[in-house]
Amino acid sequence: MIKTKNKKLKTFLKLIGGVFIGFINGFFGGGGGMVAVPFMTHLLGEQDKKAHATAILIILPLSIVSGVVYIAQGAVEWDTLIKVT
Repeated sequence: MIKTKNKKLKTFLKLIGGVFIGFINGFFGGGGGMVAVPFMTHLLGEQDKKAHATAILIILPLSIVSGVVYIAQGAVEWDTLIKVT
């Protein structure tokens, strides 16, 4: 954990971490939470519960938007979706 009272440094680390996590999520198509939670707990010193809640808060709306985009583009095979759910 980085123990600093320097708000500019902590903000810079959050920005760099966000860019890195966004790259990992975009490049691999998911899994950003696997990087985000340890980043927030170990480097930023956040509590586990808060780190997990923050990751879910970000993932849920993005998943909903992605689903709407896929549906709007007609990329959802509804009969297959119904079979697997």
